[in-house]
Amino acid sequence: MEEDTQHHSLLPSAHRYMSLDTHTHTHTHTHTHTHVHILHTHIYIYTAHTNTQVEIKYQIH
Repeated sequence: MEEDTQHHSLLPSAHRYMSLDTHTHTHTHTHTHTHVHILHTHIYIYTAHTNTQVEIKYQIH
């Protein structure tokens, strides 16, 4: 029963991380001058299928 609970918690977590990435990416383009610090934020995306971690860095050019 514990394994089943953990498996279900993976799906919303992965979706939450991906949503956070999408929102932040849009937010930085919309309010670049106001929220410049977001560009330096490291966002981690976890995929439920492979359990791999992807790091995305936003840099100011």
